[in-house]
Amino acid sequence: MRTHYSYRQLKEWLKDPGWHLALLPVGCYEQHGPELPLDTDILESTELARRLARRVAEKGLGRAYCLPGLNYTPTEPNKDFEGTVSIASDSFRAYLEAVLRGILRTQYTGIVIVNGHGSVDSLLKEASFKLVLEQFEAGLDTVRPILCLNTYDVWSQVEGRFGQPPGRHADWAEFLMTFQLLGEDYYDGERCRRLHEFSQRHDFALRFPKVLGIPAQLRSVDGVQGEPWPRGSQPLAEQAQDYWTFVEEVCFDSLKQELTYFQDQFAAQPPKAG
Repeated sequence: MRTHYSYRQLKEWLKDPGWHLALLPVGCYEQHGPELPLDTDILESTELARRLARRVAEKGLGRAYCLPGLNYTPTEPNKDFEGTVSIASDSFRAYLEAVLRGILRTQYTGIVIVNGHGSVDSLLKEASFKLVLEQFEAGLDTVRPILCLNTYDVWSQVEGRFGQPPGRHADWAEFLMTFQLLGEDYYDGERCRRLHEFSQRHDFALRFPKVLGIPAQLRSVDGVQGEPWPRGSQPLAEQAQDYWTFVEEVCFDSLKQELTYFQDQFAAQPPKAG
């Protein structure tokens, strides 16, 4: 995992064989219910990027470089909660594209966007689609992929693995992920007691509406969709470690599979006719 290095070091490393992946965390500064921190998405995406970088090195695939994240992003439905910082989608779209183009000026073999904020998923894929397609249309000898991974890509497998359905925002899974990172310095006994009582006091059997753009205060319980307290019987630290290991494994397997397939099938372009 590379986080601090000079441009000369990077220039030398890029000569080595194997993958050289730029990992770009994307998060948001927004409400996460009454107890989780405002920077939850930032914490999660940054940690997942670090874990993926370590896996790339351990598996002998090459090097991965954790870039500074994009932390102020659109979150319109949550903007009326104190502390939330939301920027316009058009502003973020232009900024994201500029950042990705800037990253591509360095000869990384690919970019992996590691996202923790669901509201920007479509914008990330839109920009990635555009920049990859441009490379094909330009007839470049080597096309470099831009892959989008999300901390919540595990949702379809969560209930089978942990016996509890995932929520959507500030749920038990996000609680465990941030518990692993912040520990009892943040989640002291009083905060955990309040969160547990909050979970027991309210019904979180909410249906996620198909109509988008509904303000969070109208479709949630104090900003929370989904159960905020885990059902597991093990100590919280053990549950948090298990959940992080699960997320890391699923996301790394997806990264490896998708990038290997892309490189085998699409990275090297046939010469143009004529």
